[in-house]
Amino acid sequence: MTPLALRTTRRQEARRSLWIGALVAALLLLLWATNAFAQLRLRLSNVYFVPTPVSQTIVIVALDDAALQTYGRSPREWSRAVYADLVARLSAAQARVIAFDLLFDIATEDDAVFAQAIDAARQSDARTRTILAAAGVQNQTRSGTLLPALAFTSQLLPAPTLRSAAENVGYVNTFPDIDGAIRRQSSLLYIDQNPAVAFPLAVYFAYLRFPTSEIANFIASQTPQPGTLIAAPERTLAVDGSGLWLQNYFGLPSSDTQQTFPVVSLRDVLAGSVDAQLFNDKVVLVGAMHDTTAADEYPVPAAADGRMMAGVEIHANAIETLLQNRFVYEQTPLSSVVMIVTLSLLASLIYSQLRWYWMLPTAVLLLLIWVIFAFLLFGATGQMLNLFHSGLALAGPLLFISGVNLSAEISRRRKTEFLLESVVQVTTQRLELERVLARLAEDIRRLSQAPLGVIWLWGENDSTAELGHFWGQSAPECDRLRPLAEQARASRVLTTQQPYIAVPILWQQRALAVFVIHPSARDTAPALLEELARQIAPGLENTLLHRDVQQQKTLLEGVLAASPAGILLLDSELRILQQNTAARANLSPYGDTLLQKLPENARTALSEAVQRGEAFRDEITLGTKTFYLDAAPLPGVQRWVVALNDVSTLAELNRIKTHMIRMGSHDLKNPLSRIIGYGSLIQKLQKDMPTLPEKQHDYLKSMIQAAEQMRGIINDLLDLEQLRAGDFTREVIEFATIVREAASQQQPEIQAKGQRLNTAIVDSAQVIGNFRQLSALVTNLLGNASKYTPAGGTITVRLHASDETHIRLEVEDTGYGIPAEAQSKLFSEFYRVRTESTANIPGTGLGLSLVKTAAEAHGGRVWVHSQEGVGSTFFVELPLRKALTKA
Repeated sequence: MTPLALRTTRRQEARRSLWIGALVAALLLLLWATNAFAQLRLRLSNVYFVPTPVSQTIVIVALDDAALQTYGRSPREWSRAVYADLVARLSAAQARVIAFDLLFDIATEDDAVFAQAIDAARQSDARTRTILAAAGVQNQTRSGTLLPALAFTSQLLPAPTLRSAAENVGYVNTFPDIDGAIRRQSSLLYIDQNPAVAFPLAVYFAYLRFPTSEIANFIASQTPQPGTLIAAPERTLAVDGSGLWLQNYFGLPSSDTQQTFPVVSLRDVLAGSVDAQLFNDKVVLVGAMHDTTAADEYPVPAAADGRMMAGVEIHANAIETLLQNRFVYEQTPLSSVVMIVTLSLLASLIYSQLRWYWMLPTAVLLLLIWVIFAFLLFGATGQMLNLFHSGLALAGPLLFISGVNLSAEISRRRKTEFLLESVVQVTTQRLELERVLARLAEDIRRLSQAPLGVIWLWGENDSTAELGHFWGQSAPECDRLRPLAEQARASRVLTTQQPYIAVPILWQQRALAVFVIHPSARDTAPALLEELARQIAPGLENTLLHRDVQQQKTLLEGVLAASPAGILLLDSELRILQQNTAARANLSPYGDTLLQKLPENARTALSEAVQRGEAFRDEITLGTKTFYLDAAPLPGVQRWVVALNDVSTLAELNRIKTHMIRMGSHDLKNPLSRIIGYGSLIQKLQKDMPTLPEKQHDYLKSMIQAAEQMRGIINDLLDLEQLRAGDFTREVIEFATIVREAASQQQPEIQAKGQRLNTAIVDSAQVIGNFRQLSALVTNLLGNASKYTPAGGTITVRLHASDETHIRLEVEDTGYGIPAEAQSKLFSEFYRVRTESTANIPGTGLGLSLVKTAAEAHGGRVWVHSQEGVGSTFFVELPLRKALTKA
């Protein structure tokens, strides 16, 4: 090659490289202008923040776990006297400024003490200034003034007593970048057209002893300049249109082993265990830090490992930035454009002169040199070069030039790589059927050049095809291709019907879909289409499954949303995770967790049921409404489902029924008492002086027995209503004594039937309740056991502690047993089990209902285990006195 030809070739290569550089620059400028990959750009800028020495002017008093354990779980709930004591101690230690990164917006009775301490500090020899935190709320917009600032229409301020005592207030609003990290601080704010300063500036002004009354005049005296703001004497900030400026970070988030600023616990300060010299002439920041709640922690650029930094420590870094005058600046838009264009063109020219094996090492070297230059520039001026776009400007041309050189090889392997690319692209799509089918249709068209086609889908149990996607024709025209698709589905092989080809997509011997196309005349197209169908099948199966799941989820959500019953999903702490409209309407006025919404008795019972992992049902009253609350655990996921059914109408009917029962029972008792009284008198007279025939005497006896039985039923009904209303006295009772007395009273009747009674009763089982009602509970259980146990059977009574807080009574018999289908109704009023063995046994059906009502009225529960023909065991569990006393 002649020198002239060589120079021509080099000029052509240089021209091509400049075109590539210009293309790269244009793409990068587009990315830069649209702020694409902003998070990655910001994270790359984090490398500028490395630990550097601080001025030793700032000390942090941490409201840490030790302080929380000593004074309470929330600093806002502490007595303001605690903060007054802190201010007094810090002032005595000659602190220059005390700044509270806490909102004292709620007035308390101790505010006067706190305010007096602030005033005393201001009047002390140290002339200690106190800064309190405030926050702007609502309508966070640019101020509309000539100065760059944010405007808010309302604010959260310290209580008036504290505000008047403090030197100034500083606004603590945070403004995270798109990656969530805090890099920027506000400077000026306008609250309802009144100027104010951010927290770091308020502290800095106080440190300078700058009069608070002059701050507004200082701000107003400035001449507006684009991009800059004189925040304080000798401190000029580079700000954006909202007045936000980039702060510096001087170290990693504080830990037990590493601290950028001295950190001491508030508890230690108040205990006097911290050297007072530490605070002499210092800025003391007070805020939440090193507490396990981590409620006031944020990502910061200085922590590459993802550790969070407390808000008070972020403010400390911002104040240190002002103290040292070490501000951080971003590139101006003009310099960014010049940098991107220059680096892109320069890198392209360099790569075009190198052989391919030198390109990558050269790119690495260029990037290394550029990073070193960026660090040196940052150290000298504080300006942060855009490493993301500049790095792309250096590396991008390498990719383009390498791509041009490899295009021939890529072209030769196009078909093979196309199939792999197709599968990867389809499987990496979101599991949205429309997107997957559109991608599949695009690949089919690329392989076959088909001007029209259709994709039919079949569900797992569907016999009817579903039109999934089509092109080159209308939906009605697709129906003419349905028979060919069904034929291919049935045969599970590629089927042709000139000029159409139908290809089934098979997975595990099932046809998921069939696509029918009108291909161009290419011999290799059918084989490629079959390979595409095999490769795409797993991804399509997953997509169809996802669609089915989403449809089921949507259906279930629709059912739950439309349900008139309130349905809630709770975690193991009974916090509400999800609720439907009915539940939200009924429960929203009553708190954040289900426990807060429930009455106390239902709250206790539900908590105990959750601890046991058992289903729970109760009737509760919320406001003017009555609900049945049913709760059950969801196995394996530590979740609970709760249903609330509005039974207010039923509850009202029940109230009316109770009223009628009480009135009716009262009206019946007096006539019955007279019948029994006069009947008994006639019996006594007949015994002393027989005048009635024997048959009439038997009638009289039957009449008195029937009246006694009716009076017993009335008494049982009244007892039930009394228990449900809670209308009975309570006292400390030895439950073991009640059980022994009941067993002793039933012993003669049990022995008369030829039955055997065994007891195993523990002492020291004190409960709180009504003696008569609990005696009736035990007597009913023993009477039932004897009644439904044939002669020669055994009745066993056990009383023992079921756990530390409950006593359990067990009454076991070897009687007839209870059919499984009858056990759920066993404790209902007037319900009696009717079997061949028990048909002739008398009873009212109220005894077990009384047992259940009495147990629940005493905070307990009752249940039964029974097997027909073997026997039954009734369980009653009551809370012990010590458990109720502790609660």
